[in-house]
Amino acid sequence: MRLWTTVGLCVMALCLTACPSDDTTPVTSDTTTTPDAAAGDAAADTGTTDATPDAAADVTPTPDAAPDVPVAQCDPPTGARPSRRSEHAGIYDPVGNRVIIYGGSFAVPINCGFPTPTFESEVWAYDIACDSWKQLGLGGGTGPGGRVRHMTAYDSTRHQMVVFGGRFRAGSSGNYTLYNDLWAFDLASETWSNVPLAAATAPSARVNGAFVYDPTGDRLLLFGGNASTSGAFYQSLADVWEYSYATQTWSQLSPTGQSPASRLFTGALWDDSRQWLVVFGGADETAFNQDVQYFGDLWGLDFSSGSPAWAELDAASTFAPKGRFWGGLVRDEVNDRYVMFGGHDNGAIAPDVGNSNDLWTFDPNSLEWFMHTEGDTWNAPALGFCLFPADFTIVDTDLPERRNAHVFVGGNGRAYATGGKTDCGVVDDLWELDYSQTAPTWKELTFATVGEVCWRNSGSAEFCTDMCL
Repeated sequence: MRLWTTVGLCVMALCLTACPSDDTTPVTSDTTTTPDAAAGDAAADTGTTDATPDAAADVTPTPDAAPDVPVAQCDPPTGARPSRRSEHAGIYDPVGNRVIIYGGSFAVPINCGFPTPTFESEVWAYDIACDSWKQLGLGGGTGPGGRVRHMTAYDSTRHQMVVFGGRFRAGSSGNYTLYNDLWAFDLASETWSNVPLAAATAPSARVNGAFVYDPTGDRLLLFGGNASTSGAFYQSLADVWEYSYATQTWSQLSPTGQSPASRLFTGALWDDSRQWLVVFGGADETAFNQDVQYFGDLWGLDFSSGSPAWAELDAASTFAPKGRFWGGLVRDEVNDRYVMFGGHDNGAIAPDVGNSNDLWTFDPNSLEWFMHTEGDTWNAPALGFCLFPADFTIVDTDLPERRNAHVFVGGNGRAYATGGKTDCGVVDDLWELDYSQTAPTWKELTFATVGEVCWRNSGSAEFCTDMCL
């Protein structure tokens, strides 16, 4: 049977621009037969040229120094590796030189169906120097439990992965339980604990917001997300919250300046040299309407003057990525730029293809985007409902598979992409992006066993009967 991404290939000869959620019935349409604009939920559920934020425009920042990486002491390889998953989250651990992932769903759609999600609680680490995966936290104890669409940040002061939000459902239908709890996974002891709260005030429970750690201010910052417990509708948010470790309290902030529209599924990073929270793209509550358009804007919330102020960073950029949701965004501290990979574009009209694997960087000094790789490009229409030719796209076999809902984390001159929803289900690979040089280069570290299009897997479309076989 054919495997398809839950957010990917739903718009075909008989499908609507966007896939329905798990709580709705597919609607037919005689529009384009290219992959779906984005059924983010169905996936997991059965202005100006001087837009630089205040106080930072006149400063030329010094790129953050990459941390020293310890000499590896490798255990004998076991061959263990995480199962394919999506809607998980993770961090880069600069002390252990590791990629850490937590949670997510094992669900894989079949023949464009909507699978029942799972809610995993596993923590896995990929040791980069030793080229090996290991499951962590197997000693038992209490933790946050299984969840999806949660947010993670690396707390460098305490050497821990912090988790906020997410959702869970005990059955195969009905509303979800959303979380607003804070958990910390200690990367030395590999144990979970609650982050202390001295007061009951906290952000509303949510999923898919922007969540980062500010080491200078020793605080966590949260923006936006989705507050709806339904699998059929979204309630997009635009509030900003700060958790202070000093006071162990949450406070809602009131930034000045024009703010970005409410949104979820955003990419986010923290630029410590400028004291900016940076967010890119996403979608609002109309995410799965027929006429949806995804955000392609880049915003900075500047904390350098003490009073946070919003500004649109790329308003004057002459070239920019397409709007998309659930892409990845990291900071290249070596070259002082932001790196964006993947996500899901509109996908309704060629040349949009749905899931993306293009690679972009943004220069926060010139406020300009630059495209490094275009990624796979549209080539041929669908053959019928849930049936695509092997040459639906021209595949760039040097790149990771097109995807969204993946983990994309970075540090020490590298970024890492793992898992996520693809046009052929859910993928189980791990790729390393070396961005220490001006031209970033990809290298596959853990090879995919599932989830890739046939052309990428075989090296040529002529050996494939359709896109995924």
